[in-house]
Amino acid sequence: MRIRDIHIDGFGIFEDFHLEGLKPGINLLVGENEAGKSTLMKFLKYTLFGYPRSKDQRMDPLRGGNHGGRIVVEANGGSYVVDRRPGVKGGLIEITIEGGTDPADLRSIAGTASMELFENVYAFSLAELVDMESLKDSGVEDRIFSIGLGLGGRSISGIAGKISSRADELYKASGSKNRVAEILKEVKELEGQISDLQAGHAEYKRLAGEIRELEASIKDEEEVLGVLRKTSVALDQLIRSYESYAAIAACRNELESLPDEAGFAEDIEAKHDRLLEQQESVSEDLRELRDGTEDRRGIRRLRELIGEIVCNEELLSRKDGVEHLRANVVAYEHRVEDRESLRRNATAITSEIIRGMEKISEAWNEDDLASFAEETAHLDRLEQFAGRFEEAKERKREIRLKQEADAAIPAPFPIRPVLVILAIVLAIASAPLFYYGILAAAIAVAAIAAVVIIGSFFVGIGKTDEEAEDEVRKFEAETVEPLERKYREYLIAELKLSPELSPEKAKDAVKEASRLKDRRNERETTLRTIGEQFDSDIAAFEEAARELADVAGIETPGPADAARRIADAYDAEKEKRELRAGYERELADLISRERGSVARLAEIADDITELYMSVGVEDEAAFRERIAEEARVKELKARIAAERNVIGSIAGPERVDEVVESLEGREKAELDGEKFGVDTAVENRENGLRELTAELGAMRNQKNTIEGESDLPDLLAEKEVLANRLRAAYEEWLARKVSLRLFEEVREEFERDRQPAVIRNTGRHFGAITHGRYERVSVALEDKAVAVFDGTGRSKSIDELSRGTKEQLLISLRLGFIEEYERESEPLPVIVDDVFVNFDDGRAAEAASVFWDFANGSRQILIFTCHPRTRDFFGEREVNEVSLMG
Repeated sequence: MRIRDIHIDGFGIFEDFHLEGLKPGINLLVGENEAGKSTLMKFLKYTLFGYPRSKDQRMDPLRGGNHGGRIVVEANGGSYVVDRRPGVKGGLIEITIEGGTDPADLRSIAGTASMELFENVYAFSLAELVDMESLKDSGVEDRIFSIGLGLGGRSISGIAGKISSRADELYKASGSKNRVAEILKEVKELEGQISDLQAGHAEYKRLAGEIRELEASIKDEEEVLGVLRKTSVALDQLIRSYESYAAIAACRNELESLPDEAGFAEDIEAKHDRLLEQQESVSEDLRELRDGTEDRRGIRRLRELIGEIVCNEELLSRKDGVEHLRANVVAYEHRVEDRESLRRNATAITSEIIRGMEKISEAWNEDDLASFAEETAHLDRLEQFAGRFEEAKERKREIRLKQEADAAIPAPFPIRPVLVILAIVLAIASAPLFYYGILAAAIAVAAIAAVVIIGSFFVGIGKTDEEAEDEVRKFEAETVEPLERKYREYLIAELKLSPELSPEKAKDAVKEASRLKDRRNERETTLRTIGEQFDSDIAAFEEAARELADVAGIETPGPADAARRIADAYDAEKEKRELRAGYERELADLISRERGSVARLAEIADDITELYMSVGVEDEAAFRERIAEEARVKELKARIAAERNVIGSIAGPERVDEVVESLEGREKAELDGEKFGVDTAVENRENGLRELTAELGAMRNQKNTIEGESDLPDLLAEKEVLANRLRAAYEEWLARKVSLRLFEEVREEFERDRQPAVIRNTGRHFGAITHGRYERVSVALEDKAVAVFDGTGRSKSIDELSRGTKEQLLISLRLGFIEEYERESEPLPVIVDDVFVNFDDGRAAEAASVFWDFANGSRQILIFTCHPRTRDFFGEREVNEVSLMG
């Protein structure tokens, strides 16, 4: 697919914009900064692949016109008009065959390409040449590195990982959770069971009787032990509750000496403290607002700072002029440089003209060049002179021949009639030659006939040598000398040339004069261009720079330096004004906060007085004393309730009053003695019960062992099954380990010897751009790490390359992918924006050569640039140069 014409109704800065005549091969679109190159790239992308969902990114028209436009593309041997307008799902698109209304499908002309592929591979600028991230984000990176691998998108490490994971599930030396370890554990357990069964004896009946006796004795002991334990628990509850009981009694005695609870709000003291804290905090804030802190300016300091800042208001009022200088200083420098270049060119042409006129004639000057005209007429006239000189020369030769013929002895034979007849025969013979277009032979035969017929008139007429010489002198005097005199007069009068020049030399001089006149016209055109296109703009810029330099108080010898220093001065004054405005806003804020703080202090003082009155006191000391009494009453009541809860948690909530009543009049030592006696009895009986229970358990185990002897054959069969499973698991583990090793060897060989086609293509382009500095590009297929190799075999990663070399590699990578991708897909235009700016001239020229070869007359490449010299990188190669300036 190739783009031929672009028509924008309204898009960003474009309104009713037309760009026509784009061709296959290299199209160089030249425009100044902010001419809309990036906007035009977005228009092409959105028209081909859809507008973004966000309205803020759709580039609404800034100068009017209906939003959107159309492009005319050539694909599949026909021309299509692609018209798209913003809307949902990429916008409203209409594709028709040019000159008709038959609809077409976008896929039929753009193939399967996606917006991400087009945006990050086919259309890119410096922003996409920073690193590989743009390729990763779009998903194109995976396609670049997977083309030619034949893995169907599957991960190499994923395949190896699955093999290794399955092997570890079967057996891992340092692990316990694998199939082999689990089978071994089951085998050991079976072997233990088999061993116990084989050691059984015949005392089964005796054990059963003794077990029944022991079970009866244990039951009796458990009943007695239960009664003792309940008694121990009751005594323990009384002992554990004794401290809580004593605390309750002490709290009741203290409450009798305190006033009754008044029912103040629970947070009254906290409220009082908060008010005092707020009062202190607001007072401190008020001081800081006025005097400031180490980290913050106060009202007094801000007023001082505002008074210290004085701005150049006149310079600040000239914003438009300053911004004009700032925006155009680089363009001014370029125009000055271009003007000087044109002047040098004009001077070189003048020198060339002077040297050329010296070669023509010392009499020539530029006025002669300016008035020189009718080159063709002069050349024709000189050609006529040359012809007449040749005719005179031929005539003289004929006279000489006639002299020689007259000197011969006349023959008796009648030769004149014979010569006449011969001339007639030759004339007749020349007719068919003219008829069949054999001009050279026809002219030669006719000339011979003419010579013969002329000679026939002189046959038999003899003249003396003196008479013959007289005839020659007469011919020269009457014909040759007037012709030569006229020729010399013509050279001197009309051409101001040396009269000694031959007609051929004179023609060379005329041609040189015509060429020099063209060069003079070229010089005059250059000088007019300087006057019309450069001098006025440069003078206007310099006048504006001088005027604003006076306003800014800047003295500098150069307008460009003045413009930059004026912009810096303006920025500095703007910063001062903004700083002062910031101080003023900050001061206004602090003054507002100061008023608020003063009002807040009055409110807090009123709240504190009201709080004292609610308690019935007049000052802080009396307030705190009354609150402390109230708090103590609450504390004692809370302590009583808490201790009752403790007793309830020990003896149960329903027995709190019973426990308190039981403890009245009793000492803790008495309770401890009773508890010790009961606990001793419980311990003795528990020890005896444990011995009986242990003896019963041993007898039951012996009995169960004897009962299980009948399971021995089944256990032996199960052991054999486990042995077979263990053997099969080991064989499978061994096979997977061998497969994993073979897979790794094959992967290493594949990565070493079979790089993807994309990487091979990339290496070819990268080697050409770097002029053979880097001979090969390689990629590790699993981690997608790109490396380049120089002539010595040393490698560098992409992050070790310089900015320009990295950009050259990423351009080569995209070209390599496009070559491989387009083997099975419709070609798309390649669009790049100012990608040469970080290249030196040598590599820029090599990159231009790579782009030109890549286009190869069939692909289309659109190169946006703001540097006219980009055209020079392509040398004599054919490039379609298009201006974006209208």
